Amino acid sequence: MTNSRRWVLTATSSLAAALLLSLPAQANKAPMTNSAADEALYGDDPDHPIPYLNKLDVFAEMKTGGGDLHIVISTPLADDRRSLERLLQKIGNYLSFINSDEFKKECGQPTPENTHIIVDIDPGSSAAAFDLLERSKPWTLQNHTTLLVKKLDRK
Repeated sequence: MTNSRRWVLTATSSLAAALLLSLPAQANKAPMTNSAADEALYGDDPDHPIPYLNKLDVFAEMKTGGGDLHIVISTPLADDRRSLERLLQKIGNYLSFINSDEFKKECGQPTPENTHIIVDIDPGSSAAAFDLLERSKPWTLQNHTTLLVKKLDRK
């Protein structure tokens, strides 16, 4: 049996591009600035369920093109504004990477069939977090990517 994936451990890799493409209509569309408030919202926070916004959690490059990019949320994500905006920013950063020249050079042209953002999320996360993920699916499709949500098995 041929393995169609080449696993790349990138827990500390920086994304090639960190610009947010476009947000779902429900999201705040204000551009990021370098203010202290933005640093508190978007900066590294090892104690948050989404600790690093500008790093890939797990990236599996497909030998046949495209890839699976995982966002791992291993503790419950609350429904506070900061947590939900961090989730949107993380997805946006992944989409920026997927649409970058670097990704296309290494993985080929992304399509919803060959490129996936898989959110591995703690099942105890808020209903608002799951709703936001569902509402983000059309946004990811517009960016040549399928968004999949998988609840982590806590057995």
